[in-house]
Amino acid sequence: MNVIKAKLSHNAFIIQSIQPFSFEYNNTTIRVYKKEECLMIELIGKKKENGLMKVFLKLYDLLFLMLGAYPIRLSLSYNEKEIDTSKWVIRYTTANHFIEQEAAFCDITVENINSKSLMNIDNIHKQSIASISYIVSEYYEHVVTNHRIELITHTIDGIFMHSIYYKELLDMKRLQNSKSSDTTYYENVERVFRLFFYYHRKYNCQILEELGTTKKEFYKTISDTRNDFSHLLGKKKNRLISGKDMVYYIDLIFFAERLFVLEEMLNLELNEGMIQEYMYIMHDWIDELVNKRTDRIKSKRYTNIQKVNLIEKKLGLTE
Repeated sequence: MNVIKAKLSHNAFIIQSIQPFSFEYNNTTIRVYKKEECLMIELIGKKKENGLMKVFLKLYDLLFLMLGAYPIRLSLSYNEKEIDTSKWVIRYTTANHFIEQEAAFCDITVENINSKSLMNIDNIHKQSIASISYIVSEYYEHVVTNHRIELITHTIDGIFMHSIYYKELLDMKRLQNSKSSDTTYYENVERVFRLFFYYHRKYNCQILEELGTTKKEFYKTISDTRNDFSHLLGKKKNRLISGKDMVYYIDLIFFAERLFVLEEMLNLELNEGMIQEYMYIMHDWIDELVNKRTDRIKSKRYTNIQKVNLIEKKLGLTE
């Protein structure tokens, strides 16, 4: 039998209580357990290195969607011989901005990581997942922001139009004798963001309020930005112009796409506590960035930062 072993690091692994589990997938035994605050993965089977590596990379993509970042590869070996990953494509190294405990919307459990979830990931448009992972990669931090927003607005089409919900929407339009036989980009954005705004409303996140916009205007901004960069409809008045605005729109689109894929395409169990906290972090970050306000804090993270700042100020450590 051949074996691939991986030792992976991510902030979420430190706080998660990961119970050991194993399962069979495509004639490969996969074992997952926690050791020294790291995630350990073993793939055992008759496949040669390339065959086992294909299974590992599929699991690695699943972890990317669950965590919002690829875990850092501390070691990776095939039959005890170390594999050099230094020349792997750049998308497999996520920017530090996205490597956060609270961004882990799914726990590492056998209910989430199993043969079914690995089979389901084949139904996701591979080019869209690859594009998203490039956009949030360490390398792309140095790429101009307008190119990143252009790319991520196009991934919305790729993800939605390769889901069962696209066909359902087309069927509904046919039943309604709609003039359009296809969906509009606006409709695709609206559908991908549906779960995001479900949680946004449920936890009173008020992100739109901090942006000074409505849901319809928010969708229109994304649509006009995509159309403007695609040179489809000329200059659109609602398009994003400021690089600063593009930064948090990129994060919000990535957030919504992950929720859509994780729950509606992969049917994984979401950790609502993490989703709520991450939405609150987004609220506080945007409020500080856009409105220069730090007095409407919702997240535990920003609350703790504020407490530390107050203590340091009282001790005379800061002005």
